Amino acid sequence: MSIADSSLVFKIEHIISQQNSIEEKFSQIWASVDSETVNRLFFENQNVDKEYRRLTKENRMAN
Repeated sequence: MSIADSSLVFKIEHIISQQNSIEEKFSQIWASVDSETVNRLFFENQNVDKEYRRLTKENRMAN
């Protein structure tokens, strides 16, 4: 099971195969991932994600 769709998995695999530094790869990967995928990574229960996002916005916190 994957939290990412196949096109994102392919893109990540491509980034990993490049000859860049680990820091550059890290930056490229995080720049490629959308917030919905990040939410699936961090929150097993998507209702918790929605509540977290609401509280973050309500309290003007950086995400």
